[in-house]
Amino acid sequence: MLLHVLDRSLRLLHPFCPFLSEALWAELAKAAPSAAARSLGHASGPSFAETPELLARAPWPAGDAARRDPELEAQFASLFEAVRAVRNIRQKNGIGPKEPLRVSIRTKDDATARRFEAQRHVLERMAQIAPPAIGPAAEKPKPAGTEVLEGAELYVALAGLIDPEKERARLAKEIERTRKAVAQGRGKLANEKFVKNAPPETVDAERARLAEYEAKAASLEAALKELG
Repeated sequence: MLLHVLDRSLRLLHPFCPFLSEALWAELAKAAPSAAARSLGHASGPSFAETPELLARAPWPAGDAARRDPELEAQFASLFEAVRAVRNIRQKNGIGPKEPLRVSIRTKDDATARRFEAQRHVLERMAQIAPPAIGPAAEKPKPAGTEVLEGAELYVALAGLIDPEKERARLAKEIERTRKAVAQGRGKLANEKFVKNAPPETVDAERARLAEYEAKAASLEAALKELG
């Protein structure tokens, strides 16, 4: 795997740093001169057919759709979004990066929950949190820092960690920004010229974006209400 990644990385880097990548290519050839050793055993496509002595003559890497895993990509997209959400809440509330946190992730369905569950161990380490509650029935602590994710809401228990007034101010600011986005989206979709002349996929994307902002605004308003 390491040989394969180095091989493809050097090919991609060559236009940007040709002298360095050419030197590293020569060193790599000493460790793995054969194409088979550097292609994970898949001898298909021009990029696997040969391993030229000079990197400048090596074929450009070709994508292999068979190696893509949409579900795994979705799992890591959810993971990254959740880690960012926890870090955002830490930053906004002045909570140190090593402070252990209790987190709940309320998902819209079981399928979304499974995506978070699949990378739970990575989430715990990257976000520095205790084992989180995940699923449609995950409870929201009070008070809680709230971040809206795709298909889920993430809550961080803030009891004893924050100033409630600061959290109210943060939520109010976020609500204002989200309401502006909602108003902008509604205005765009109310424009007959836009709806009539724009490509259907663009209009659909705008509707989906509006629905996302509306859901986010409702969630943030509920969080603010819970703080009192």
